[in-house]
Amino acid sequence: MTTSSRPGAGGSGARASGGRSVVALVARGELLRLLRDRKAVFFALVLPLLLYPLLFLGSEKLGQASERRMEDQSVAIAANLEALDGDLRQQLLDRLPAPDGATFSIADELLEGLTDGAAPEAGAVGEDASNAGGDDHSGEDAQRERASELLEELAVDLLLVARPSDSEGSPPVIVAWFRRNDESGMRASQLIGSAVSDLSTTLFEARLVELLGVDPAQSFAATSEDVASVADSAGLALGKLLPLIAVLVVLSGGAFAALEAFAAEREVGTLETLLVQPVERIDIARGKLIAVLATGLAAWIGNAASLIACAAGGLLATIDEGLADAPVAVLIGRVGLGTVIMLPTIALIASVLGMVSARARSYREGQNYILPLTLAGMALASPAAAADVVFDPLLALIPVLGPSLAMRDALAGSLAPVPALVALASSAVYALLALRGIANTLDAERLLQGADVDAEAGARRAHARRAILWGGVGVGAVLLIGSWLQSKDLVWGLVATLWGLALGIALLAARDLGKKLDLRPAAVLGLTGGSPVGVGLGVCGALLAGPGLGQMAGKVLELQERVLPMPTVDAGAMEQVFAALLDRPLIVALFLVAISPAICEELLFRGAVLTGLRRDLSVGKTLGWQALLFALAHGSVHRLVPTASLGLILGLLRLRTGSILPCIALHASYNGVLVAATQMDPEGRAASLLQHPAWMLATIAGLALALLPRQAAVESTTPTTPTKPNAVPTADRQP
Repeated sequence: MTTSSRPGAGGSGARASGGRSVVALVARGELLRLLRDRKAVFFALVLPLLLYPLLFLGSEKLGQASERRMEDQSVAIAANLEALDGDLRQQLLDRLPAPDGATFSIADELLEGLTDGAAPEAGAVGEDASNAGGDDHSGEDAQRERASELLEELAVDLLLVARPSDSEGSPPVIVAWFRRNDESGMRASQLIGSAVSDLSTTLFEARLVELLGVDPAQSFAATSEDVASVADSAGLALGKLLPLIAVLVVLSGGAFAALEAFAAEREVGTLETLLVQPVERIDIARGKLIAVLATGLAAWIGNAASLIACAAGGLLATIDEGLADAPVAVLIGRVGLGTVIMLPTIALIASVLGMVSARARSYREGQNYILPLTLAGMALASPAAAADVVFDPLLALIPVLGPSLAMRDALAGSLAPVPALVALASSAVYALLALRGIANTLDAERLLQGADVDAEAGARRAHARRAILWGGVGVGAVLLIGSWLQSKDLVWGLVATLWGLALGIALLAARDLGKKLDLRPAAVLGLTGGSPVGVGLGVCGALLAGPGLGQMAGKVLELQERVLPMPTVDAGAMEQVFAALLDRPLIVALFLVAISPAICEELLFRGAVLTGLRRDLSVGKTLGWQALLFALAHGSVHRLVPTASLGLILGLLRLRTGSILPCIALHASYNGVLVAATQMDPEGRAASLLQHPAWMLATIAGLALALLPRQAAVESTTPTTPTKPNAVPTADRQP
């Protein structure tokens, strides 16, 4: 089956004008169709706007009601304070608050059974009588049971008992018996705890003055004063919240439009009708993306307006007291600036939603993909809620996270221009790449052939399974045999692991997969293929981007330490290993840590494994599998995310250039900078230089140069047209 012919090259101006017309028509049609579903529009876009005032107003009223109830709540306390001397006893009684309805009674005789026995741990004021019988100490168990019985008999919420000192010179111990599962008991415990703490502090200070005249520890008095403006303080409080809300709102509103524009149309068959028309797929993708983007942006603007209205009404004081007096006009301007900064990210989210929805065979299948995307968006945006996460050009390169931090700083009035520009530029690049992914997904013939193509693809996935098997063998050999070899001798064990195990398995896999794919082993490994100019540009870009990517990985690890800190034992062992490897002559350290892993690991994972995977799987699945295997081979769950991220970039570089050489160059420069900086600059001055904005721009330029769209030599053999455009060049086939 063939698709309809595309318009000929009758002029770039006519083509551009026609493309814009198609984009406008598709976008207009999608928006009108979305607006016709009024119920869905109301629940997806309008209802959330109404929930913010109700949420904050309800929270405020609930808090006020809770405070009033706690203040008016009656508590009953029975006490035996005979162990305290008269003056101390009276001071404690004077400090006990007396809320309305509170009763305080002296029950010396009834509570005598609780005044003896072992004292609780130092500093303890309360004992939970609801856990009677929970300990192994018989004396304590008996007292807890007796306290529980007395709480019932006397119909009180708390028993206050002063136990005499166990030895001469030691003070008496005050114990409060209550039930943790009783609200009145908890309230009484808070009242008693506050009174005892205040009395203890007063007596301590009086004793110091009596003995020394002044506290010797107080050499000076210190205080701090916040000089930030009300707008800056309120903006920071709002900035910790809004980026996460923005991401979630755009995901929610955009998902509604994306599923309707792609998955629903594919399910009812109207998408195929559109794709067989004589128009470019990229124009269809742009038109639908505009509809998704407009919906997500409208959802965010509406939610932001609702939040600003809540701020104007003083409802946001439940989040932070500084928001009570926030100047609304200033907040509107800063939220507007934050929205401009987030625009490329909103476009990226819309593109990802469109790409995922376009791959779904039905509306329900597309819905199943939304939750993982939402969780990923939350994980990337949530660090913006931490004020101590510093926004720098390295973090600005991370999708969603960089713009979220920029939005936070914009609201706080402390936005740095260079990281903000880096975040804008990188997010725009990511959005364009995702848009191309949508266009590639909208393949009319694949959609029209439907289940037949899927069945044939399933039968051909034997190559991918074989590649995964070889990758698993490599991971197992490196982790099991390689670890044993390195435990005997670190240096020679590492050499044997990389040049013996990893490289040996790569060569065996290339020979095996080459027979199945009718390719020479060199072609399987990526040693041939790709144009000389493309490979050269890829190598230059990789060398330029390596140092910046290494610094970015360090930032990711710092953020990860906040969520999943590495155990001290593991961190110490890893530092010892790196120190032992780097404590060699520079050329030896570079060979061990940079050159050897770059050659051997790349030939295995980006060479043989990736080639086998790509023959049966899509680009996304190919990149995901090889990145996962690459990360697992490093044997550390704490390095899984940065290692897998590097694997994704290396895999994409191989697919773009068709050669393994740029991958080796990037891997070597990534590791090599660490070695050179450690040996030649032990004081860490080079690390600060690598964080300079110029290096960030160099990293972006290097990645752009290396990943420039060009004809790849590693493609799927799944036929999409009779011409088989992905056929392997004859020169790479076996004779």
